[in-house]
Amino acid sequence: MRVLFVCTANICRSPAAEFYLRRLVERIGPNALEIASTGTHAVSGLPSDGIAARLAAERGCDLTGHRSKPMLPQDVAAADRIVVMERRHRAFFAEHFPEAMPKVQMLLAAPDGSGGRDLVDPTGGTLSDYRRCFDQLFDAIERIALSFRFPQ
Repeated sequence: MRVLFVCTANICRSPAAEFYLRRLVERIGPNALEIASTGTHAVSGLPSDGIAARLAAERGCDLTGHRSKPMLPQDVAAADRIVVMERRHRAFFAEHFPEAMPKVQMLLAAPDGSGGRDLVDPTGGTLSDYRRCFDQLFDAIERIALSFRFPQ
């Protein structure tokens, strides 16, 4: 199974989600997951946001080697599950990749996968803004990790 995390620039939220899920899956046991991230409006090759990298490091994730990656049609086609951070990312898929909509879910969706609320981009905000965002992100990723280990 291939999981694709999507945010806007692929320097903050989606790489943190990618690396954290990869770390958790390694800890809970063998799993046949491929995990990647991309951005709807990413510029290729940018490093992770410094504050995001610091907060990810607190959870054992090293983002220093990450470089942003623009979304490509083949990324979308290859993904079995696409996890977006905001409703506008979901709208992006509805407009540009409508065939992928059954695979798209909000990171902060309800337990049954319905609805969802935005995980607000902390870029340019305070350290508190980043911490609030990353606390929500890490909690959501932990739930997602369990769903792969113990499918419902």
